[in-house]
Formats: sequence, structure tokens, C-alpha cells
Amino acid sequence: MLHAYYALGTAVSKQVRAIRWIDIDKGQLDKPEQYNSIIVPGVLIGQVDVPWEQLAGNNQVGDGLFTVKTIFRLPAQTSLTDPTFSKNLSALQLADEVGDAILGVPGVTRRTRTRQYAVDTFYVVEETYLGRFTSGPSYTEKQVTVDINPTLFKPNQP
Repeated sequence: MLHAYYALGTAVSKQVRAIRWIDIDKGQLDKPEQYNSIIVPGVLIGQVDVPWEQLAGNNQVGDGLFTVKTIFRLPAQTSLTDPTFSKNLSALQLADEVGDAILGVPGVTRRTRTRQYAVDTFYVVEETYLGRFTSGPSYTEKQVTVDINPTLFKPNQP
């Protein structure tokens, strides 16, 4: 799971420069008094739910859901003629950019749900994604060339 969190966080930080803070969702929005460091605009990655299938050896694979929450300050009251309306829409554009970054991560197959809501003084765009996760030893295949010394190896001679 560490690799998945790292890949998602790296994609957002590289592709959406306006995001100032990325963290694992530990309930920061539910109990803000315990977490003094919610920096906006920010992203919380969490709520991974993966049923695993066993493969050969210690390898596993699973398709599962995870959430990405893009967090802003609660938008000001607006109307269609209010000049702050476009500023609030630009915050939603930032959430779209986060979504595009997540969808570009290998293994993320699709977005399944989006919802928007207010929590205290924050405005949250929460999106749920489906992804394919793998777990197991991290082996890499390498080609090896062996030179055999003919003076040491003579199979046809006694």
C-alpha cells in the first residue's frame, strides 16, 4: 500500500503545483482540533478498501476503492453576478486537476463517485476511485552473462 500512496501523492504534487499539502486521511476533517496542520488547498488520500487474491508465491493482487479529498476554505456567499463566483469556480477547477492527476497514475482504472460538502470552515471535493493494487516481493529481472573459462570446463575430456 505504501507504493500506492506514494504514487498518488507524487502525481498530485508534480501535476498540480497549487496544492500546498498532501497527507494520508487520518480523520483530520472529522477532528480538526487533534490536527493543527490542515493547509489549504490540500489533498487527503485514504479509505482504501481492497479484497486481495493470492497469486504465486507471496504475491497478491486486488481491485479496490480509495478516496481523494481536495480541501479548500469554505467559499464566500456568491451569486452569478458576484465577482467572487469565478474565484470559487477556480477552486473547483483545481479539484478537477487533482482528479486528472489521479486518473493518470498506473493502476487507477476509473473514478466512481464525486461529492462536495462543507466541513466546519472547509469545502471538500471528495472523489472515489477504483484501482488495481499489487503486493508482494519487489524482484526485478536482470539479464546475466556468464563467461566460462575453457581451461576450467572441458566436458569431453577426462
